[in-house]
Amino acid sequence: VHALALTPKRWNQEIVVSTADRRTRAGHAHWDWLKAQGWTPVTPAEFEHARALVAALQANPVARKLLRHGKKERTIIQPRASGLLPLKGRLDVHHEARRQVVELKTTWNLAAVETAMERFHYPLSAAFYCDLSKSLGTTFVFVQTREPLQVAVMPLTPAQLQAGREQWQTALARFDECWRAND
Repeated sequence: VHALALTPKRWNQEIVVSTADRRTRAGHAHWDWLKAQGWTPVTPAEFEHARALVAALQANPVARKLLRHGKKERTIIQPRASGLLPLKGRLDVHHEARRQVVELKTTWNLAAVETAMERFHYPLSAAFYCDLSKSLGTTFVFVQTREPLQVAVMPLTPAQLQAGREQWQTALARFDECWRAND
């Protein structure tokens, strides 16, 4: 879904649709060979489902606008003091001029997005990406993977970003302490 929605021109360089049946020895070997060559194989059904999800995203005018422009799949690396690992993040979409990060997420059920945000620490990553890119906010674009293929656009509030910021800074301080102690 990310490749089709964000970097469709790179699709043919990274992903291949394979009709080989992975349940057979020959089909499984073919999939392993594709992976060894650097490809990400998908079934025709997976490809069609991804296309349907991207169509749902494109049908939502707010999501379409957020995903259309900006730097896609942007990697930012920030060096730190000697002996500490650099900070690194990969932003789905970075709108530098608007100082905004957009994160694309799939979810089985839009009604459970709040649970997913907590479970996967989305405010933490959103605040980290904002701080790393010097952005002011993060907006999540969720697309439901089961029918109906609905889309929800959720900007994080300043309070959510602040809570996420405190989480990532606390986690990083603990990591740095362990790193220095080789523990």
